[in-house]
Amino acid sequence: MINSYSKTLEDDTPFTKTNTLEFDSVFESGNLALAIKVSDKEYNCLVQNDINTNGHTQWFYFKVKSNYKKKKNVKFNLLNMYKAKSLYQMGMRVLTLNVTKYPKKN
Repeated sequence: MINSYSKTLEDDTPFTKTNTLEFDSVFESGNLALAIKVSDKEYNCLVQNDINTNGHTQWFYFKVKSNYKKKKNVKFNLLNMYKAKSLYQMGMRVLTLNVTKYPKKN
């Protein structure tokens, strides 16, 4: 089963590669194992299995940084969401936060 999620990203944070997203899950509860660029608008993502399960994955938590100059719709394929009954199949939606909308406090 492949679950797909599309999100429009905008961020002017510079880093070296153009039209590439930078993924991070090295923080508490982060569980992204691998992100593979399929195209400028699509990424295949593998998340780590949930602890104390038989290889099921029912949640994901990772950060994405963009260097796109304009808004762009990006598709994330979550390749290993194998659980037969999932809340996503019952209409649950993905929660996202765009931190560029909030100014940094000193």
